[in-house]
Amino acid sequence: DHLNMVERYIPYVQANFVWGLDQDAGDEPFTLTRGFLDRAPAAFPSHNLFTAYGDSAPLSVRLGLEGRLLNVPFPLQDTSSIHNVRLRNYSAAEFYGRMAGLARHCYSPAAVLRRFDRNPHRWSSAARWMNVARSIGESWRGPYYARMKRLFESDEEMQRFASGSGG
Repeated sequence: DHLNMVERYIPYVQANFVWGLDQDAGDEPFTLTRGFLDRAPAAFPSHNLFTAYGDSAPLSVRLGLEGRLLNVPFPLQDTSSIHNVRLRNYSAAEFYGRMAGLARHCYSPAAVLRRFDRNPHRWSSAARWMNVARSIGESWRGPYYARMKRLFESDEEMQRFASGSGG
């Protein structure tokens, strides 16, 4: 299997995911990602939320013309904690709920142990321990995204922010 070959020869693999893109819809992107990570448990998952930086980039210009840029001051734009693009196929509450579930799956103790065990580079390898440390460092995501989901469901100011009408 190709994934096992990668794990055998490369001591540290990071898989980067960008969430909230226009082609993302429903549960399929999340289900497929869980499946990939289950089949390649040594790969460390890095999750980024769709964020448009700068107002002169072609994508930012298009999103601005479509009225889809949300008011997040540039110094506060952070791809790990808040999106600044009005999502096409998810409400903010639905999106953060799905992200919470995915984060719980990716950084659960069982997933951390699978990453540790599946890395074939023995105990002396820093890569195994780096995966553990990074997973612990990412464990905030599940509770944070769950809190964001609750806020987008219940807080009127957050709902106005997500709709692009203020906040």
